[in-house]
Amino acid sequence: HWTFDFSSITNRGRYVVMLGEGKAAVASPPFGISDDLLRQGAAEPGYRFFYYQRCGVAVPGFHAACHLDDARMPDGTHRDLSGGWHDAGDYNKYCGFTPETLYALAVAYHRQPRLFDQWDRDGNRRADILDEALWGAEFLLKALDRESLDLVVNTISTGYRYWGEPQKETDNQPGNRDDRPVTGLGGDRTWCAAGFALTGAALKKAGDAARGDELIRLAVRLHEKIGGGMETLGALYAATADAKYREAARAQVENILRQPKPEENFRALGEYATAFKDDALVPRIRPVAERRVADLLRLCAPPFGLVRTPAASGFVYFPAYADVNDWYVGNTMRYLDVAIEGAMAAHLGVLAGRRLAEDQVHWILGRNPFGVSLMEGVGNSFVPNYHHRYNTLPGNPRGAVPGALL
Repeated sequence: HWTFDFSSITNRGRYVVMLGEGKAAVASPPFGISDDLLRQGAAEPGYRFFYYQRCGVAVPGFHAACHLDDARMPDGTHRDLSGGWHDAGDYNKYCGFTPETLYALAVAYHRQPRLFDQWDRDGNRRADILDEALWGAEFLLKALDRESLDLVVNTISTGYRYWGEPQKETDNQPGNRDDRPVTGLGGDRTWCAAGFALTGAALKKAGDAARGDELIRLAVRLHEKIGGGMETLGALYAATADAKYREAARAQVENILRQPKPEENFRALGEYATAFKDDALVPRIRPVAERRVADLLRLCAPPFGLVRTPAASGFVYFPAYADVNDWYVGNTMRYLDVAIEGAMAAHLGVLAGRRLAEDQVHWILGRNPFGVSLMEGVGNSFVPNYHHRYNTLPGNPRGAVPGALL
């Protein structure tokens, strides 16, 4: 493993590093030198993945309209719950994950509209990432009781036995025995208010004031009923400009700063500093960011700078299989959570936060012992197969979905 510094090379382009001559010559994988490579290379596939995961509609190049007969309620009645996204490598739908996905798409667009406005494949004069957020919001509106504001649906699933093309799992005719059942009630509303607020605000700016106002009003009502953390308060302030949300967020920050170890809640502080850059409390957050980055860096080691997990045997890159109850998922999410904290710290002037963030992302995109990117389509080399039912689609034996993260 070698580390090179290409700071002196300012000509944009594609490069390789060559070693040796003749039959002994070897070349590195090609790599780019340019501005904003990570954002420009990964941003569109990152949100586009969810488009390919859409349920209840034809996705050209992947599948025909599917599961149009979702879903059968526990009492045997039918409720229109078509739409939403397939979950990961299976076709189930969950109102535990969907609200957080809605928020992730909406907040990404809210914070970087100029980046995402460059992608409008359907030509509707609206960023595709906003279209995707709206797709998730419309499904959640079907699952939400407008009076009680309860999510009346959590899981729509036939289990895991079906392995085939999604449009062939049911007959797509509502009201008969093969309608997929609702197997769990309730749902996680935590992210709904924040997601509705930011999606609504973006829709208003895009010219759809009616739908935008509807989502914002719903977000306000949800917050009044269930409250919310820093993400919700920041989103509501962005959507309404009502000072009470900023004041409530400020009160949460002051409470965290009074704690013995505020760095343990740095994510909330970083969200506040991102949403309210000019606030007088932000300078007090910077030293907390320094301590948080220092704590995370102690979990990292050369040559990759990847964050490790504390274990009985010391710091490990991967927990023992037995220690995770055979549910070996979530490492990539942890690396990206660390990357988010590092990026937040960098925005507060903690330069080591940027390197911490980039090291986690570089590992995912291929700077690892196998040289394999964990994000399909972004990088040079990818895994041979995915655990995804799309491997039953004609022409896709790998089960690959662009933008998928292992």
